[in-house]
Amino acid sequence: MGTRVEKIVVSGPGPDGTWYWRPHDGSGDTQTVDTPLIDFDWTSGDIVEMRVRREMGNIELVGPTEEPEVEEAPILVNGEPLDLPADDEIEPGDVIYAVVRFGRPANRVERDRVGKRRPVVVVGLEGGHLVVRPIFSRNTEGRGQRLREPNSANLSANSILGHDEELITRADMTSRVGELADADRAWVLRS
Repeated sequence: MGTRVEKIVVSGPGPDGTWYWRPHDGSGDTQTVDTPLIDFDWTSGDIVEMRVRREMGNIELVGPTEEPEVEEAPILVNGEPLDLPADDEIEPGDVIYAVVRFGRPANRVERDRVGKRRPVVVVGLEGGHLVVRPIFSRNTEGRGQRLREPNSANLSANSILGHDEELITRADMTSRVGELADADRAWVLRS
């Protein structure tokens, strides 16, 4: 026999985190819920609908009433999901996170790393590449200028826009942060 949707009563969690279930109609014994089937929105005593299989006197909890949507596995960069905007959504003035290469090996704090994920401002587009200027939290060695309205770009108040432009591939992007305010856009993009 196949599965069918039935009402069940859930109880738990027990001291070890275990949840239990039984048929709402009282036709079966209390059983444990397999960990992948637990819905963490449950409260003890909830009556929920689940798919159940009954065969030759045995009753088994199969899963939720609807098959869950299978999402694509995210690509992780430094442990964070890669969230790439569509190519046509990127334009000069956008603030994105990207992996920016270090200029010289002497600039590396960790010798095995060749770049760092940081916010950057897109200042130009060149085919499959982006021309960007990195954003720093300190103006070391006078290598940048403070943004006038960093909060509107979802950046911290002490954000410094670097003078040097970098060419990165779209694969170096990790996520979109925001866009420059008009006051910052005017001076950043005219240079």
